[in-house]
Amino acid sequence: MPKNIQWRATAIFLDEFDTEEKYSIPVKEAVEFISSHSRFKVRFSDKVFDIPHTFTFYDCDIGRQRCVLVNKWDVDPSVWDSVRRRDFYMLLWDTAGNPPLLAGGTWGVAVRPV
Repeated sequence: MPKNIQWRATAIFLDEFDTEEKYSIPVKEAVEFISSHSRFKVRFSDKVFDIPHTFTFYDCDIGRQRCVLVNKWDVDPSVWDSVRRRDFYMLLWDTAGNPPLLAGGTWGVAVRPV
């Protein structure tokens, strides 16, 4: 077993938001925690895109088709074409007033075949 497992990540900013509060501080804390308590060593890079995206609506506890996620197909293919292959991606987006289906959760998306 390797002593350290290197993980490369890219954060993709799709909308304007407070990057210090919503990205820099939480990611720094998460990376420090993961590095201290596991063999994973995570390195983040980030990219900002000024490209509109859509939402996929899902049924949730507040009603049918009321909660949203941004899935791979909701993002212009040029975004995926321009980011390097990574172990994982973090999409950061504004809900535009819609409740999110998952807040701070994970949602598996296969971006490119391995």
